[in-house]
Amino acid sequence: MNKSTNNFQRNKKSQIFSTLVVVFVLAICVYSLALSFTERPKLEKATIAPLSILDLYNQEQDLNHQYFDYLKEAIYTSYIEMVQNNQFISQNCLFSGDRIDLDSNCYLLSDADTTFSDSVKGYLKTKNLDFTIEISNNNIVAEGQEQTLTSQSQQTFFPFSTSYNFKPKFSYPLSTFFVSSFSKIKNAVETCKTKKTTEEIQLCMDSNLEEMNSNVIKHDNEITLIIKPNVNLLNARSNNLLKPEIKLQFNSV
Repeated sequence: MNKSTNNFQRNKKSQIFSTLVVVFVLAICVYSLALSFTERPKLEKATIAPLSILDLYNQEQDLNHQYFDYLKEAIYTSYIEMVQNNQFISQNCLFSGDRIDLDSNCYLLSDADTTFSDSVKGYLKTKNLDFTIEISNNNIVAEGQEQTLTSQSQQTFFPFSTSYNFKPKFSYPLSTFFVSSFSKIKNAVETCKTKKTTEEIQLCMDSNLEEMNSNVIKHDNEITLIIKPNVNLLNARSNNLLKPEIKLQFNSV
């Protein structure tokens, strides 16, 4: 193959590469322009620049990771403190050591998840985050305030300034965080404590509260039911790792 043929092939490859680059840039610009006419994301102000789109995307991802970490801290800390402070039981409960004596005057609260939600929200406020929190059906939904992310640069050949209205929202099963809602714990306990044998109670708890660890112990006519997470949780206020235990005691059927 002669030199002119080699030059021709190199020039042809160079032309193909240049064409691909142009097509790629045009594709990104068209995609960016299309985004500017949609409801989400709301892109404003102007020069549509692929780098600014990427920068806004990275900003959103970084914030989502940060907010998720704070949400996890809030869930762990709130769950631990509610268990330690017995905020999930009625006020007239008696104790046998560290065990809660369940009877007609002592019961698991039906609205404990409202307290749980308020506690998570309160913790996030200590991080200057204003989120609405809802815990129901063993799920948590967290929604933050709308904020504007901005990407701008005067250093590029085409200076740009682009903004994007971002509203963080998370929805997860509480099992994602290795805990259960207090309403699910209540339903499992009330369903399972009517079983006749410790084996039946254990199977019932394992089936109805699968994300938690349950242990059933019988002594004479009394049943002790211990419920705890399967992993250590971090109390971010005290920086302690622990598995908070709910210890319930009731008479066997």
